Amino acid sequence: MKAKEWNFGNSYVYLAGIADWTKKQPQLAMFLDQPLAENQGTFRQLQKEYKKHTLKTADFLRLSRKGDTLVCDVREMSNRDQFPVSLANLRHYPVDRMVKLIKSGSRKVKRKKLLIFDNCGKQSLWLEHVLRQTGHDNYHFLDGGVLSWQKDGYDPLGRRY
Repeated sequence: MKAKEWNFGNSYVYLAGIADWTKKQPQLAMFLDQPLAENQGTFRQLQKEYKKHTLKTADFLRLSRKGDTLVCDVREMSNRDQFPVSLANLRHYPVDRMVKLIKSGSRKVKRKKLLIFDNCGKQSLWLEHVLRQTGHDNYHFLDGGVLSWQKDGYDPLGRRY
């Protein structure tokens, strides 16, 4: 969207997200430094592992209320402005920053129970690989992201409408 604002011509956004685009264009997508078309099995395994770590909204919110969790909003600012979530233990770490924190072994995320949500459940998929690669095993993702949260009838504080 910034591209239009900055008067860049011939720029497009694929609204369905990177995961859908990679399914349609595996020969153009890179995954783990290889073309996805040659790495489909690994990608499918990543999706399976991701699904094992997803929680429905009610369960995600129940766990978020426990004091031993760190809730991570990995959405970009533009998405956070549309539906600003307010939970205890909430930190805002866009995906790229979250990856750096995980890979560096930062105390901010190391050895903590992580509850991670994005906008629609597509960005978090890539964090699955990084978390597993670095030995984290105590984490969950919000299935469907904030869009599911809203669809399930919860307000920004995690209360039912």
